[in-house]
Amino acid sequence: MPAQLLDIRISQRDLDQLHAEIEQYLSAHAPVAPPSGSRVDDLIRQAGIVTGPAPRPAGRIARAIRRHRATARQVSVAEHLEVTLRIMQIYGWAQNTTWDARRRCCIVGAQTLAVHLGYGDRQTAGHAGDLLNRHLNGAATYVQWQNNRWRTFDQVQDLLRAAANTAQREGI
Repeated sequence: MPAQLLDIRISQRDLDQLHAEIEQYLSAHAPVAPPSGSRVDDLIRQAGIVTGPAPRPAGRIARAIRRHRATARQVSVAEHLEVTLRIMQIYGWAQNTTWDARRRCCIVGAQTLAVHLGYGDRQTAGHAGDLLNRHLNGAATYVQWQNNRWRTFDQVQDLLRAAANTAQREGI
């Protein structure tokens, strides 16, 4: 019984032969499986291809980090507070977060950046924080104080300047 393909009439025998020829063609042109195991390894060696992880010069990353990270300078508490204030003047002031999406920072965020840039170390930042707390007479920590919702940047600047002046007078 003839099968109808589109508008062309073709017999079932011719259709079966067409399928057989297509199968034969596809089998003859099928992709060849790659050589197995040792044959592949032999071909890789013959081509001079080096496999495995790429070799890395020893200490390259460590040298790059040392080159780009500032070394801590011995700065006074007064200088650290002045740098902290300058960072906040450049980037802006933020409350209730160390850094916000607009790159503004709080006092702690500015102190952290100052230490990272080499203006003192964690101990210097700690002494500066103690001095800021001392200026607030124990009413609150400087972090709590600056996060008060009625606090203004002018008040924060005044606190940092007063603490820097005190540190300058005390020679710390």
